[in-house]
Amino acid sequence: RVLPYCWRDETPLSNHELRMDDDVYKMRQDPSVTVTFPLVGVKAEALGLTGVRALAWTTTPWTLPTNLALAVGPEIEYVVVPGGPLGAADVPAGDDAEGAAAHRYLLARDLLANHTKDLGYESADDIAHAVERTILGAELEDVHYDRLFDYYADAEVWGTGTAWRILVDDYVTTTDGTGIVHQAPAYGEDDQRVTEAAGIPLIMSLDDGGTFLPQVTDVAGQLWMDANRPLIRLLKADGRLLREASY
Repeated sequence: RVLPYCWRDETPLSNHELRMDDDVYKMRQDPSVTVTFPLVGVKAEALGLTGVRALAWTTTPWTLPTNLALAVGPEIEYVVVPGGPLGAADVPAGDDAEGAAAHRYLLARDLLANHTKDLGYESADDIAHAVERTILGAELEDVHYDRLFDYYADAEVWGTGTAWRILVDDYVTTTDGTGIVHQAPAYGEDDQRVTEAAGIPLIMSLDDGGTFLPQVTDVAGQLWMDANRPLIRLLKADGRLLREASY
């Protein structure tokens, strides 16, 4: 099971401990990121989605090295929209403007306006009129995408299912983010439930003290929260970072 965990004391926490008085909590700020996942494979081609960049938002960038799936809601309406005339944010320095405009993006219709500037548009009306097509989440099941990192490139052979594909589950909402949820099986209760049902293996990237294991070579030995910044730099350099904000 996925449980609250104290990396300092190297022990799980009980629900009772989490319900203690308010004065045991303090507010903190962490980075949040919106990341692009280009769609690939036979089903993406059949749906006319090859190369379209699915957008997922997370407040835990340190879990992205163990991203093994994306989740969408079955009844949520998703849209495909091209990068706007201002250029989208996920293009590495040196890429030409024509390349930026050529990218297409997938996200929930209800959250489209929240990404107006990131996707290169002046106004919410502009981006709404640029929508090329709509598709229900249920139709996206088992579409594959390009993984973010190669640290666990052979992980798909560890289970009965294939990693780095879109899964469908009712827990996904359009309250915030993009309507597409990053799945790291070891670090979320829903993540574990959804990926386990799909036969995707659970991978631990941290040791008992909350520091990265040697397999995650770029941040090996770093504490989970200290790894956020270098991982975000890697995403930006690879053209996979659409937005960074504080949460």
